[in-house]
Amino acid sequence: MHERLARVFAPLLLLEIRPAPIEVPLMREMVQYHAARLTDAGMLWLKNRLFAEVAENGRQEG
Repeated sequence: MHERLARVFAPLLLLEIRPAPIEVPLMREMVQYHAARLTDAGMLWLKNRLFAEVAENGRQEG
């Protein structure tokens, strides 16, 4: 579970957040879409949000 989401629900569900008992490698997330959607407003918004998030938080490689 993503840490931010876990932190939102932990107090609501009386959960305790603990470190993983094993090392978890970073995941590479990608977006794939059909060429017909290159100018789709929703797809452009999503792509721009993803790029902004990477620019704000930096790229992390394993």
